[in-house]
This record gives sequence, C-alpha cells and structure tokens, in this order.
Amino acid sequence: MSAVQNLPILTIVFNNSRYGAVRRATLSMFKDGVAGETDGRILADLDPSPPFEEMARAQGAHAERVEKPADLPEALSRARNAVINEKRQAMLNVITPY
Repeated sequence: MSAVQNLPILTIVFNNSRYGAVRRATLSMFKDGVAGETDGRILADLDPSPPFEEMARAQGAHAERVEKPADLPEALSRARNAVINEKRQAMLNVITPY
C-alpha cells in the first residue's frame, strides 16, 4: 500500500521466527504435553523466516536485514534518510533471538 500511495513509512519487523499468539495459545492448553516439551514450537515455529527485506525491496523500498545489535543504529539512520529525504518507504527486518 505504501508503494501504491507513495507513503514514506518506516516499518520495523522484530523477527524472532515465531508466531507468538499461536505459541501462547498452544502452551496455555497443552503445556504438559508435547507442546510443553518443545516450548510451544509446534505450529508456531516460522523458521526459516521469509526474507521480508527482499519483498520490500521488490516494491521499491529501502530495505535491510539487521542481524547484529551493533548494526541497528546505522541501519535506522539509513532507513530514516530514505523516509525523510528520499520520501520513500523503508523496512528493517531485525532478527531477534527468541
């Protein structure tokens, strides 16, 4: 939608490769079963995660995958520049451990 409407929006995905709502619901019902043995990964594990940054880049966005915390400040600066100065969408796929 951002590309269609020319909206300079920054989207940040905090990507832990898990579907938290499904994990919590599964553990709330089956924590003493197999689901509990795998910490709720059954049906909630999204690994391997899609390359969200590549999908955004295909739509004309400035997009980056950030895997190290030390790289985040510069990535945020580049994304901010794309939104404010270039007037285009930006997306950061920030990989976070679960």
